Amino acid sequence: MIADKPPTLAEPTPVARFSPRLLAIAGLWADTIYRARDNREQAVRMAMSSNANLARSFEAYIERTLNAVDQMLLLAKREYEQKGEQFDLAGFFAAAQLDRDLFLNVVIMNERGGRHFKRHADQSFDQHGGG
Repeated sequence: MIADKPPTLAEPTPVARFSPRLLAIAGLWADTIYRARDNREQAVRMAMSSNANLARSFEAYIERTLNAVDQMLLLAKREYEQKGEQFDLAGFFAAAQLDRDLFLNVVIMNERGGRHFKRHADQSFDQHGGG
């Protein structure tokens, strides 16, 4: 039998032979993981910033829309106060050339309600599909 001779400086051990390769692979994986986390964090930051911008834009849009509705209703109120029963609500809104999606239904009523409101209030619950 031939005895195993101890490794010399000229002959690295198998572990020493693979150590630099293992370190290089581990380093590559560590770099890949770091970059993936960094990319994800950057994407999350960008998404949050984009969402914040969208929220601010939506808030400004809603504010403008509500202000426009408020202004039109105040103008309609003033016209009604000046003209009374002679005020043509449908004509007023038609002449204003407004976005029809903005005003679905506008009625004038007092503390006792209006014709439109009373007509719906007088209908039974069953007629509205409620049961």
